[in-house]
Amino acid sequence: MTDFKESETSQRAACGDAIASAMLREAAIWADTQRELLSGAEAIWSEWLKRRCEAVEATSRSMQRIWECRNLAEVAQAQQDWLSGAVDRAAADLRSVASGTVILTRKVGEIGRSAEVLSRSDWPFGNADRNQTGMREPAERAAAE
Repeated sequence: MTDFKESETSQRAACGDAIASAMLREAAIWADTQRELLSGAEAIWSEWLKRRCEAVEATSRSMQRIWECRNLAEVAQAQQDWLSGAVDRAAADLRSVASGTVILTRKVGEIGRSAEVLSRSDWPFGNADRNQTGMREPAERAAAE
């Protein structure tokens, strides 16, 4: 009887170690995903801030130019040049956010797919027990959604 208890205890310990290991891997994957998202957001924000600095400089130059204008036509030309630059910077903002979002989505998707493969292979109880506990396989999950 004591052999049975020792055997059961060692099986529980092994199962606990496997679960802890799987949880640590999942936490590492989550941390990597967060790092990827934050580094991508940092790149988008730094580009945005660079364009904001350019906008302030362009506004300052335009105001100086308007101050030095001698007639209304020169004022209109200075305003038109400033507005053209502002529109170009706004378009660059939209392009940057769109491309950054696509890049971040791809990175997170790749990390998610690799995490799904890892979680399937690391499950300590096997696929039969996984289905009994209510956890679905990816195909079943996609069909349910």
